[in-house]
Amino acid sequence: MVTAEIRTASRRKRRRLLLAAAVLTFAGLCVAAALAPSWETRTLPGDPAASQWFQSLGGGWLEPFMRSASRLGGALPMTLLLIAATMVLIARSHRFHALAVPIAASGALLIPVLKELVDRPRPTPDMVLVLSNVSGHSFPSGHAFLAITAFGALFYLAGQICGPNRWAVLAFRGAMGFAVLAIGASRIYLGVHWTSDVLGGYLLGGLALFVTIQLLEAFARFLPARPTGAPAVS
Repeated sequence: MVTAEIRTASRRKRRRLLLAAAVLTFAGLCVAAALAPSWETRTLPGDPAASQWFQSLGGGWLEPFMRSASRLGGALPMTLLLIAATMVLIARSHRFHALAVPIAASGALLIPVLKELVDRPRPTPDMVLVLSNVSGHSFPSGHAFLAITAFGALFYLAGQICGPNRWAVLAFRGAMGFAVLAIGASRIYLGVHWTSDVLGGYLLGGLALFVTIQLLEAFARFLPARPTGAPAVS
C-alpha cells in the first residue's frame, strides 16, 4: 500500500514537472517570436534554414502529399473527425471519454488571441518558397495545435476505439502519430509557417491535451463502479 502511494506521488510529481517545463518552453517561444532579433521577419535562429531544408526534400510527389496533409489539419476536416470520433466512442459506450477530443480541441479558441498578441508575420517569398497563400499572423500554428489535440486525444483513446486487439491499437496509434508529424511538416514545407510556429502549436496543443486528460482522469475516479457484465460508460 505504501509502495503504491509512493509510486502515485512520484507520477504526479513527474507530471507537474513536465507541465511546468512545457509551460515555460511555450512562454519562451512566445517571447522569442515577439522579440526576435530580426524585427521585420521575427525569425528565430534556424527558422529559415529549417524551412529551406524541408523544401529541398522529395520530388514531384511530395508537394501534393504535403498539400493533402495540410488540408487534413484544417478546421472542416478536424470538425468532421471530432464528430466521427465522438460518435464511435458513444457507440462503444465510452460516453465519458468521448468528451476528451472536443474538450482538448476547444483550446483552439486561444489561437487567434495569441496570434494577435505575438503579432508575428508569416514567411515571405524573399526568404522561402511560399507555396500556399495564407493570411493572418504566424505564431503559433493552429494546424499544429489541432493536430496534437485531436490526433493526440485519439492516440490516448486508442484502446477504447479499437478494442482489445493489441495490433489494431498499435497500428491506430502509429497512424495518429504520423498524422501529427505530417500536418506540422506540411505547414513548414508549404512556406506558411516557420518551424518555431509549428513547435509552438505542438507545445500549446500538448498542454491542452495534458490538462484535458488529467481532468478526465480526476473526474473518472468519482464515477460509480460498473457492475460485472454491464456495458462500459467511461
